[in-house]
Amino acid sequence: MLILGRGLLPAPIWRLCSGQHLFAITEQMLAFTQTEAEELFSGYGLGAEEGRSALLRTGGRAAGLHAAAIRAFVDSGARCPLNPEQSNWVSPIVRP
Repeated sequence: MLILGRGLLPAPIWRLCSGQHLFAITEQMLAFTQTEAEELFSGYGLGAEEGRSALLRTGGRAAGLHAAAIRAFVDSGARCPLNPEQSNWVSPIVRP
């Protein structure tokens, strides 16, 4: 069985953890580490300092880090690798 939630489970369910009948995957377990955030930003051609800053702002959440990396990439004025003449090639949805 899989139980998903954005907060802590109710107390009766947490008792199953102590009996080793349930394993809880916490938000902290899923969060990016500093090294992972730096690698993500490096993949966009961005610096490690930008990755560390975004990590602190987002709490390591994958979606937040990805959005921050895209914003930083667009703000850097990078050109589309497939068409260097086109500068605004990322969807306007991800713009701040």
